[in-house]
Parts: sequence; structure tokens; C-alpha cells
Amino acid sequence: MDTATVKNESTPGREFAELTAQARTAYQEKRTKECVDITHRVLLADPGNAEANALYEAIQGDIQRDLNDARALLEDSRSMTDGQKYRKAAEIILLKILYLDATNSEAKELLAVAKGSTAATTQVSSASRTNQLEETAFTASPKPVAKEPESRGEGMSLKLPLICVAVVVLAAGLWFFKSKATGTVAEAETTISRPVAVTPAPATASPVTTSTVELAPKTASSSYVPPVPVPVKSAAPVITAAAVSAVPSPANKPAVSKESGSLAVNSAIAADIYIGDKYLGATPTTLPFPPGRQMIEYRHGDLRTVMTHDIRSGETITAFVTFETTVQINARPWAQVFLEGTSRKALGQTPLSSVRVPIGSVLTFENPNFPPKNHRVKEGDSTIQMVFQ
Repeated sequence: MDTATVKNESTPGREFAELTAQARTAYQEKRTKECVDITHRVLLADPGNAEANALYEAIQGDIQRDLNDARALLEDSRSMTDGQKYRKAAEIILLKILYLDATNSEAKELLAVAKGSTAATTQVSSASRTNQLEETAFTASPKPVAKEPESRGEGMSLKLPLICVAVVVLAAGLWFFKSKATGTVAEAETTISRPVAVTPAPATASPVTTSTVELAPKTASSSYVPPVPVPVKSAAPVITAAAVSAVPSPANKPAVSKESGSLAVNSAIAADIYIGDKYLGATPTTLPFPPGRQMIEYRHGDLRTVMTHDIRSGETITAFVTFETTVQINARPWAQVFLEGTSRKALGQTPLSSVRVPIGSVLTFENPNFPPKNHRVKEGDSTIQMVFQ
């Protein structure tokens, strides 16, 4: 009987294994953008690739955690005196997320909120400084000017025109500053997107003063002109930063407690369970977790795998952990090799090289001239040889 020709061409499975290995290395070395690009390529060609899907879930878990951090910083910025620093930190996190996933709508909305809050605070501070300057200008009280004695005829002929000009100038100035102050307050009220507490200026800071122009005393040759009182109005109330920060924020609402859930996990070989560097136990076991997405690392010797689990309140979620190993598969004279599982997967015709298979899984070898044979993958397998007799 002739022996089947050995194929030297690389199989798609080998190419995907190399790509996912590169993606895993990039993720571990914090080169997340490179990991995202490689994982996307693999999933476009092989949507069911387990390693690529695990990396995708891990990256999405990181992005969701960053979104939660940015949202918390924005909420804290509303109640903190140095809220601008919190908003700036949130902007940096959101720009990182959009660098990894430019289509993330939630990150775009939060970034718009962060930038909008910064602009509103700048406008309020500008309005406050303008009002303070105007208040200073309004509360200045002119001192009476002592006039030197003049001749009766010349003194009155010069003073009457000057008095008229001074009254006109004061009236025009008062009208101009009053209209400007009203417009500034209206602009500040339009800019602020939520109610603010307005602190009026103290009553002693801007009293209504009266400026009196002294005229020459009444004489026999001229008529006496009484002093002209000119009322000066105080400036508009100043909107201060402390008044804005005193407004209640939704971040002060008490958190609602949720009932925890459970994760029942098992594996073909014993595995240690970690979150970060914290050891939680070994499989098989059932562990309590708070509701939400949990990214958990499983270890067996030098083998590592990361899985993401969605924990629901009051429910027990089950999971089965597998570790993969790379093997060389051959058969004599030849065989079609299948990976048994929930759905049977064809690996190809022997000889096969650099094939990643789960430890504990079962491989079936089929040759039409012989009964099929099975082999269970063990830890430490590097070469699997099947002989038909």
C-alpha cells in the first residue's frame, strides 16, 4: 500500500497559532494597540478561534474598567474644589480608550462631558473677574476738589459750562456701566448649565454714594446754584467659584448594594485561580464574586490562560478551564485527525505540525482500512504517533 504524500505547506491553523502567540505576547508587554490589531485579523478569518476570543474579552474588560474610572473621576470633579484636575485625568483615560477603539460611543460621550465642564468653569471664572472689576469702578467715591478764589465774573462764567459738561459725562458713564453689568450677568446665567447659588456683594462693599460739586457762594451779582447730587449704583452680584461648587451633585447619592453571585469552575487538570497576584483557590471550586465582569487568570505550572466571566446577582455561573499545548501529530500509514468535543473539529491529514490542542481533550485517528483509534492529550505531550496494524 502506498504512503500518502507529506504536505510541507503551512496550514491555516499553524498561521493562526503564530498570530495568537504574537497577540498574547503584545498583551503581556502592554502593547495593547498591537494586540488589538492582531486579534482583529485572526477573528475576521476565524471567528471561533478560542485564544483570539479570550484576548478580545480581556481587552474589552480593560476598556470597561477604564470607562468606569473616567466616569468616577468626572463625578468626583463636581464636588471637589480642584475639579479641573479630575476632569483632565478623565480626558487622558478616554483618549487612551478611543486610541484603542475609535468607535466607542460611551467614551466619546464622556469626553464631550469632560471638555464641556472645563469650558463652563472657565467662562464662570471670567464673568466673576469682570464683575469684580466693575464693582471696584462703581464704588469709587470722588473727593471734593477745593477751588481757589476767583474773580466774581470770570469764576461763574467758567464754572457753569463745566458743571453742565460734568453732569452729562457722569450720566453717560452711569448708563454705559449699568448696561454692561446687566449684559455680563445675563451672559453668565446663560453659560451655566445647572442652577448656581448667587452670593450678593456685602452691603458695606458698595454703598450708594452721592457726589456733590461745590459752587461758589451766592453773591450780589450772581444767583446761587445748589449742589447737584449724583447717585452711584453698586455693581451686580458676583458669581463665585465657591457658590458653584456648593450645588448638590449626583455623585453624593448613596450607593445601592447588590447581592453577590457565584462562579463554579472546573478543569481537565488542576488549576490555581488568581485575580492579579491574589490567590483565590484551586479547581474544582465555587467562589463568591460581586456582580459584574470578572477577568480571572488560571495557572498550571508554566501554563497560563485568562478567562472573563459575567457574574450575575444571586446566580451561580459555571465555567470549564482548558490549557492548550503545541504538538506534532503523525500516523502510520496515515490518518484523518479529529478533535472531539461539543462540536467535532477536523484538524487535517497526518503528518500535522505545530497544532495547538487542549490538554485532556481526545483526538480521533481515522483510516478507512482500519478501525478508528483515540488518544487523550496529556500534559507534556509534544509528539503524538499513532500506528494502525
